[in-house]
Amino acid sequence: MKPGDEITLVAGDADYVPAIEKLRKRGFAVHIVFWKHASRGLKDAATKFIPLDDYLEHLSR
Repeated sequence: MKPGDEITLVAGDADYVPAIEKLRKRGFAVHIVFWKHASRGLKDAATKFIPLDDYLEHLSR
């Protein structure tokens, strides 16, 4: 991996916040994909948060 790469994490737990902060300091974009009830701290730490709730109909097929 090199700075400028993007990382996608499918998780909603705030335990990942320290790792995300370290990755962002190293120049990585970190996208979180999870349900809307994901941790506020996780959402804030991420470069981008993508809620799965918007895709529930598609995912349940």
